[in-house]
Amino acid sequence: MDNPRPTSHPISHPQRASSPLPLEQKAALDRFAYLLLYYGRWREASLILESLLMLFPGDAMTAQRLAYVSLAQGEFGRSLALTEVCLAAARRTPHSPSSLLLLRSRALLGLGRGEEARESFRRFLEFRKQEEEAP
Repeated sequence: MDNPRPTSHPISHPQRASSPLPLEQKAALDRFAYLLLYYGRWREASLILESLLMLFPGDAMTAQRLAYVSLAQGEFGRSLALTEVCLAAARRTPHSPSSLLLLRSRALLGLGRGEEARESFRRFLEFRKQEEEAP
C-alpha cells in the first residue's frame, strides 16, 4: 500500500513559481501579524514575522516589524541588528529612514549606548524636519 508522494507542492502560484509562498498568502500573514501586534500578542507576531523573514529574506518591511517586536520584548541587540540591515537597504532607496532611525535610537538606548542613541535620535529629528518641509 505505497502511497506515491506528489512530485510538487499541491498549492502552486503561476505568477511566482520561485516563491515558497504565494503573495496572497504572504499578505494575509502580514495582516495577521499586524493584528497580533495591535492586540499586544508580541510572541505570536514575532513567530509569524520570523517565518516570513525566512521565506522572504529581502523583505525590509517584515524585518522592520520584527525589529519593532524585538524592541518591545526587550531584545535590544536583535532589534539593533535588524534595524541596521533595514537602514542599509534604505540607503539604496529614495524612502526616508526616519522611523528606522527612531527604532535604532531606542535599541541603542536599551543597550546602554546613550551617546549613539542621542546621535541616532538627532538624525531622526533632522529627517522628520526635512519631511515636514518638503512640498
